[in-house]
Amino acid sequence: MTINISLNGTWKIIYDSKDLYSPKSILTQKETEITSVPSVFNVSEKGAGYLGVVWYYRKVSIPAYNGIFELYLEGWYGKAEFYLNNIKLGERLYGYTPFSMYFTLPDAKQNESNEYSLIIKIDNREQEGQTFRTPVFKQWGGLHRNIELILHPFEFIKTAFFESKIINQDNQNIKFKLNLVVFSSLRHELSQSNKSTKNSQYKLKSIKILDSGNALAMEIQNPSLDEGDQIAFLKNELGLKRIKKQDDQTFEPEKDKLICKSYFIESTSNFKLWKLDDPILYKVIIETNRGTLHTIQVGFREIKTDNQGQILLNGSPVMFLGVNRHDEHPECGPAFNAQLIKHDLSIMKSHGFTGIRPAHYPTTEFFLNICDQLGIMVMEEIPNYIMMPDMMKDAKTLERGKRMLRETIRAHYNHPSIIAWSVANECKSHLPESKSMINDLCNLGRILDPNRLYHFTGYPGIQNIAEIQANIAGINVYYGDSTAGKKLGPETLTSVLENLRDFMEDEDLAMNDFPIFITEFGSQAHYGYHDIHPYKAEDGYSVPYTIYTEERQAAVIESFFNQVLDKKYVNGLLVWCWRDNRYEPEISDSASAATMKYGILDWTGAPKLGFYVLTKMIEKLKKHRLSK
Repeated sequence: MTINISLNGTWKIIYDSKDLYSPKSILTQKETEITSVPSVFNVSEKGAGYLGVVWYYRKVSIPAYNGIFELYLEGWYGKAEFYLNNIKLGERLYGYTPFSMYFTLPDAKQNESNEYSLIIKIDNREQEGQTFRTPVFKQWGGLHRNIELILHPFEFIKTAFFESKIINQDNQNIKFKLNLVVFSSLRHELSQSNKSTKNSQYKLKSIKILDSGNALAMEIQNPSLDEGDQIAFLKNELGLKRIKKQDDQTFEPEKDKLICKSYFIESTSNFKLWKLDDPILYKVIIETNRGTLHTIQVGFREIKTDNQGQILLNGSPVMFLGVNRHDEHPECGPAFNAQLIKHDLSIMKSHGFTGIRPAHYPTTEFFLNICDQLGIMVMEEIPNYIMMPDMMKDAKTLERGKRMLRETIRAHYNHPSIIAWSVANECKSHLPESKSMINDLCNLGRILDPNRLYHFTGYPGIQNIAEIQANIAGINVYYGDSTAGKKLGPETLTSVLENLRDFMEDEDLAMNDFPIFITEFGSQAHYGYHDIHPYKAEDGYSVPYTIYTEERQAAVIESFFNQVLDKKYVNGLLVWCWRDNRYEPEISDSASAATMKYGILDWTGAPKLGFYVLTKMIEKLKKHRLSK
């Protein structure tokens, strides 16, 4: 039986600006403050603008349990070290992807709980070897996403990867494959090797698939399993720390390891498809012969591209239209906020948005669940962001990128809303170092998940596109941006796109199936600041004189959409961005001065004129494409 214990809630914190304390000394400190997790300390009065070490700690009552313990964190900001009763469980530089640590505890008497001290050291100062160098991502600090303790049997299903393929579109006949990854303790396996029991072989009792009303759609009794090959997902996650008693003479580190096994099963049946206008979801319940359950939520759908550069969802063309979104709000910063996520995504769906890019880092399980339920496509990205050539040459950079991609795909593999993984943003694709890094990441991704598309955003423009192994080419174009000083007109974006498409249609390159996303475009606008001057017509496009006005931002959005109406290979337009976001950590006394104004909502969520124009233009583009 698996037990989940949420560690969200009240924690104590200590600011340690000189980095003087140790895990042991933290427990004796009297000058502590109370905080709530998930949160970031920068939104508090004391933490505003703070860069340095902060210690989090709390007491955890752990029930008597004979098995493996998993400390799971969905994310944090800064370099982190993790301790249980002063014993170091692990450390990690930047928690933009989910992270788990495994350990065992001394046997406890039944019905007896043991109290442990859980201590986490967070340092949000810039670290050597961090993935990016930009203030957008380094001002925050703290445990900003969910944290829990999971109690597993000595052998358990770590995860199950679900994939589907449409055999017959008309009767919705679908072939699916279920890949299981099973963890077990080497020490436990060795102790069981001399015991002859009927249950020693790992087996499944049943696989049940339930529809949205919990009605049984399919059941497989006593399914036979074939050995699989999903070990690549679990690299760097097989350590097992043994927390022992002081007088424990049986401690043998070489035996305290997790071993990984992989199995799969395939079957075919009729299911309803996951669509944007009808996002049907199913629940898959896996029961083992040991009585344990593992449950996942899935949707049956296929993502492909055609030879005209269009994206096909279940064989039908779709457009990825919407926004980039940062996890930020003036009251909670980037900390997990379920109500805010539901609010934002519901507004997007009700106004016709079809896609979203959580920029520039992986999002949460909760966020993706809502996208699954609403029928919003997601392009999820790892934070390879504006890296300089020296970083891209560094082998450690590639290894970090691979780890983040591996962990992101593994954590979010089963979400039907995710149609593409993005491996880089503005990483100077014209340089050999960037091309090599992007290709290595795309190739790894196809090993881990061959059923989705792979995206990168070139900068400046898209050079070496024929030599890059992605499926979607992204460009960030800020023509008309008030800060870029670039002219807004049809000869700008249109010429860029047409020259790029001519290049891609070269017979020798065979790249006709390569969709183009305008991954970022927009213009800064101060909420409530309006243009008092008349509009000026520029080559048929109405452009206000005054920069930073809501009218200027709206005109930029309208112009971009008008210029791609007949360019079917442009399948994605994503405005930068959903909400104004904080930029410089040092500026803490003025929310206005500390934010970038590209949002179609201000930082508090008030809509600007650009929001209404974007809604109108999304509907216009949909109708125009359907009429052709």
